[in-house]
Amino acid sequence: MFKKKFVLAATFGALIFNPINFNFTPTACAAEAVSSDWLTEGNDFFDAGDFNSAIQCYNQGLKINSADDVAWNNLGVAYYHLKNYGRAVDCLKKSLKFAQDDKITWCNLGNVYFAQKNYDAAIDCFQNATEIDSNYSNAWFKLGLSYQRLENFEDAIDCYKKSVNRDSKNASAWNNLGVAYYYLENYSQAVKCYQRALKLNAKDANSWNNLGNAYRKQDLHERAAEAYKRAVDLEPENKYYKKNLDDTLANLPQK
Repeated sequence: MFKKKFVLAATFGALIFNPINFNFTPTACAAEAVSSDWLTEGNDFFDAGDFNSAIQCYNQGLKINSADDVAWNNLGVAYYHLKNYGRAVDCLKKSLKFAQDDKITWCNLGNVYFAQKNYDAAIDCFQNATEIDSNYSNAWFKLGLSYQRLENFEDAIDCYKKSVNRDSKNASAWNNLGVAYYYLENYSQAVKCYQRALKLNAKDANSWNNLGNAYRKQDLHERAAEAYKRAVDLEPENKYYKKNLDDTLANLPQK
């Protein structure tokens, strides 16, 4: 038996929940075991994308054990997927009532506030997660995203750096670090970050386009055209990428 929580591992503007397993306490009483059965069934429905059925299962388990922080957390995440953010917040706060030091639940609550564009509240949640575990790279990443949405690029850079220092293989964090540098007009640093992101994920059209933008700002138009072409090759239907490529090619000196 196991308990399951869902934690956000997100790219900029995208929300993806991944499961993390927790060992089920072997000394649990019979009522808690029945509650855990509902939790397990709810998780199965959740994994299948049937969030309404998952919610029904979690609620049944909570009738048996109303102090199950994992069930409250998963219930909140299910409501999040149904875009019922108010209920999601209520459930995640209930989870934290029973597990105040759970970094994952703090991040999930921050994720919901982020989806509501309540970035100040999201920042408070992600900061709590980093205070609980200063090595939690995902919390630093999401904290950076929140600062970036508020156009506080200096603090965003600080958070992204802390994220990649703890998880150097997070391509999204490298890309967003580049974006923050770009907005501060530090284009050479932006290029370095985009290149790091692309070493990790060479099929990310967005990072190729961002790299092209940074080259273009430095008047490195041939390099910009090469980067834009890679973006277009990956996403040929993206009109924005194609326009960037066409505009750059039109301004190249004739050979």
